[in-house]
Amino acid sequence: MVDNVALTPSAGSVSRRPVGLAMIVVLLALANTFGGLYGLTHRADFFSQFPRFTTSLWNIYLLCPLVGITAMVAIWFWRRWGFWLACIGAAVVFAIELYVMGPAVWKIYRVPFSLALMIFFIRPVWKQFKYWRGYFFWCLL
Repeated sequence: MVDNVALTPSAGSVSRRPVGLAMIVVLLALANTFGGLYGLTHRADFFSQFPRFTTSLWNIYLLCPLVGITAMVAIWFWRRWGFWLACIGAAVVFAIELYVMGPAVWKIYRVPFSLALMIFFIRPVWKQFKYWRGYFFWCLL
């Protein structure tokens, strides 16, 4: 397996990031970016196609891509809280889509599949991820 070498921002030491993890983090960050933009530009389509969407659910749904991008950046910088944030964001998106679209729509199954793929690539390097250090902004450094 070929590995990418990435410098950890806090220690300056060399860490090994598997290519699969790097690819899934970049792809999920791009998917969140384009998903958020698509949601912003096609709001009326969503409301007409899925009448169970309410304004508050829509606002929460549009916040989830920002949460996902934040989680992917944190995972890129080896922060464990990024993984847990991605899990929470995925659970929220899955719950909203299950309520609004129903279980018969194939689209909702992309969320657990993406999360399972991310877990598959994170699991071998989980010990390299850094613990929560107490303060949110301090963990970003």
